[in-house]
Amino acid sequence: MNNLIKILVVAVLIILSPNVHATTQKLTEEFAVDPADVLTSIEKEVEANPKSYQLRFALGALYFELASIEYDAATYEIKKGNPALLEKAEREFNEALKLKKDDSLTYYYLGHLAILKQHNIDLAMEFYKKSIKSDPLNQRAYYKLHSLYLFQKKYSEAAALLENLTKIVKDDANVYHRLSLTYLFIGDYGRVIENAKKALSIKKNTESQLILASAYSKTKDYESAKTNLEDILAREPQNRTALLGLSAVFQKIGNNKKALALLNKANGYYPSDSEIMNKIKELTNK
Repeated sequence: MNNLIKILVVAVLIILSPNVHATTQKLTEEFAVDPADVLTSIEKEVEANPKSYQLRFALGALYFELASIEYDAATYEIKKGNPALLEKAEREFNEALKLKKDDSLTYYYLGHLAILKQHNIDLAMEFYKKSIKSDPLNQRAYYKLHSLYLFQKKYSEAAALLENLTKIVKDDANVYHRLSLTYLFIGDYGRVIENAKKALSIKKNTESQLILASAYSKTKDYESAKTNLEDILAREPQNRTALLGLSAVFQKIGNNKKALALLNKANGYYPSDSEIMNKIKELTNK
């Protein structure tokens, strides 16, 4: 493959990829290309073609990926990474935005950088909103914005955002799962149950089933909660959350013997878990 053609193929892969990290793996495996070598080649191409949005964006995405970012989820402080590459990534994304105004993917990455470089959640949210406005089908931007709403405890805004997404994207279990979680924070258990059921009707998954069981327990429908938790444990006998949840349900219906048996089973799987040991002590002393 001609070197320039290979570089352009790589650039297109990066632009279209929902996951730049996965794309860099693809470059190594399928094209026998080292991303660092691609970076050098694209840098030269950008010098020769500074008005190419595709190359500018691809270069920014590679800088971002190769920065090897790790950051603290609570403080958003960068724990590991190359600040110089993040600077270069931001520069290229801003240049790309000049060449292609209102580009959803560019706004999306600038949202990441607003958190990573400036620790500015409000600015990141503005970029994610612009990303969604530019492309209402950019689900990744919805999910990032949704996560930041949850982080700020703006649960009503988080729910409204995803309710809008359900009008655009049909039959996506992840959207309904996230909605059920959001309504759990709000305390609207009817909508938790409604959305968790929708998620499970599309794709059975443990996380939605745990949320559903929690909502049933909150509404004192202990039989439905019990059914869902037992179903999870039939598949995943060591699921800590399901074991503790089912134990709590048995306590609610007055069956402390079964509740204690479940806690002892959980203790066997997680012998160093202080929460489980404390619950055993509490129930034993009753």
